[in-house]
Amino acid sequence: MDDQAPSGQNADKPSGGPLIPDAVQPINAQATSDTAAQQLAKGEKEMSGFEKSTLRWAKTAVIMSGLAALFVCGQWYEMHEGGADTHNLATAAGTQAAQTTNLATSAGTQATAAGGFAKSASEIDTKIALAEQDFARMAKNSEDAIKATQESMRQDQRAWLGAGDYTYTLAESGPIESVANLTNTGKSPALNILCRITGTTKLKDYVLRDSDIVYPQELPTLRQGALFPNQHFPLKATGPPMDPEKQKVWFGNIQSGEWIEYFFGEVRYIDTLGKNHWTHFCTQYIAPTKSGTPCPVYNDAGDEEPANPN
Repeated sequence: MDDQAPSGQNADKPSGGPLIPDAVQPINAQATSDTAAQQLAKGEKEMSGFEKSTLRWAKTAVIMSGLAALFVCGQWYEMHEGGADTHNLATAAGTQAAQTTNLATSAGTQATAAGGFAKSASEIDTKIALAEQDFARMAKNSEDAIKATQESMRQDQRAWLGAGDYTYTLAESGPIESVANLTNTGKSPALNILCRITGTTKLKDYVLRDSDIVYPQELPTLRQGALFPNQHFPLKATGPPMDPEKQKVWFGNIQSGEWIEYFFGEVRYIDTLGKNHWTHFCTQYIAPTKSGTPCPVYNDAGDEEPANPN
């Protein structure tokens, strides 16, 4: 019995090959010839209304899922591209920020340099101004020194006229005279000389003042053309004849010292540079010695026109 084939099996099938169970045998030719669509359509026909509705919702869900997947993919792509753009923008912004920082640093450096230059320029201007002041001061000092030298040379070389060597003639009668010798003690000629001399009588203890120096209108002015260095000429003062009795009284009071006689005069002249000069002189007569002493006023000299009490 062991040598007989089991019932229901093909005795002619070769032995030794694998046995395929009936449950997994391939479907028949008619089943394989149906397409999947036909089978799906056939299955749908066999479905109930509820099953068909469920299938439609399933299809819709699948389609929606696909669309959602596409949307997600699109969003991911845009985010990816946007991320790249954002990265690029961030990189560009960082680069621009770095450039801005560099520009700011450069501007700060330039501002610092400009500030330093401005400070240096201000210091230079200050030094230039100080130098200009120094030069102006030096120029002024040089000008003053030159003028002082010129004035000193002019004063040294100019003409100087002075009065001295007085002589007096006083008596009870006859002319009354006083002579002053004018001498050029300078180093150049005195030109266009004009001079006059007169006198006045005052009580003793009287202090002579400038207001007492008065030249009568009728007093003549002596004109001398030129007086060279070390030359001199006499300048004589003579008064009008006095009444003999009055002259006696006058002479007695002068001799006793009760009255004081003063003789004064002035000289005007021009130096070789054309500058005006003047000299005043005044003496007080001393009867016992028949000489004179300088008056307390009106013995001075100067340039240009003198202040004339007249």
